[in-house]
Amino acid sequence: KSHLEAKIKERQIKLSDNKERQEELKQYISKTESDLKEINDILMKEETLRRSLHNELQELRGNIRVFCRIRPPLPKIEDPDTSHIKVDRFDDDNGIQTMEVIKSNSYGTGNGNSIKPQQFKFDKIFDIGEPNTEVFKEVGQLVQSSLDGYNVCIFAYGQTGSGKTFTMLNPGDGIIPSTISHIFSWIKNLKERGWEYKIECQFVEIYNENIVDLLRNSNGENNSTGNGKCEVRHDHENETTTITNVTTCQLDSKETVGKILQRATKLRSTASTESNEH
Repeated sequence: KSHLEAKIKERQIKLSDNKERQEELKQYISKTESDLKEINDILMKEETLRRSLHNELQELRGNIRVFCRIRPPLPKIEDPDTSHIKVDRFDDDNGIQTMEVIKSNSYGTGNGNSIKPQQFKFDKIFDIGEPNTEVFKEVGQLVQSSLDGYNVCIFAYGQTGSGKTFTMLNPGDGIIPSTISHIFSWIKNLKERGWEYKIECQFVEIYNENIVDLLRNSNGENNSTGNGKCEVRHDHENETTTITNVTTCQLDSKETVGKILQRATKLRSTASTESNEH
């Protein structure tokens, strides 16, 4: 009997110890959850502050910025001479960069004398040797602004053959592939902090003053409801701009984007005209 009583007492002591440990674990878990919530709140506040400061910086740099990119000479030109183009160093005080173009006067006089150089000022000039990655370092800040909830527009302007497609769509380092990589990396990082993003895209081009849906189906019809004309609509009350009757696709991965880009690129109008060279 005394042996049984000793065993019961031993079990009771173990049970009491287990209860104490359970209570300690509960308190530890509760404190950890509280600490995690506090850390998460701090991260959310820091992210909100970062967004605000980033936007202020972008506004200080200018809501409208014009960059210039100088394309390398075409391979078919023998011994290309680019000495008539001179790019100055970036002016940190004024936040601008100047390009000087020395134009020959041979068209007017036939003597080949130089006339007064022309100067062009830009927010940034990318010289011949600078790769797409350098361009994205600059415009990537605007991509970040779009992720922060601000409206952003980036577009390339120039004649056929001036390098727009290479800059925007070159696989791996073009502006659009680099943007997609940045977006999905950012989404993955912020998902752990409780942020959620939903990505949708539309691909259109304006050709001969008409808006063309580049994601239309094989029959030439839009996949959206109603196959009418694509038109721009401004909602001043909600401060939104949309295009009617245009296909919208959901993006859930970089792979999905690649397929959609290929599909859209096939329908682009890339024909050159006699006026391009001029």
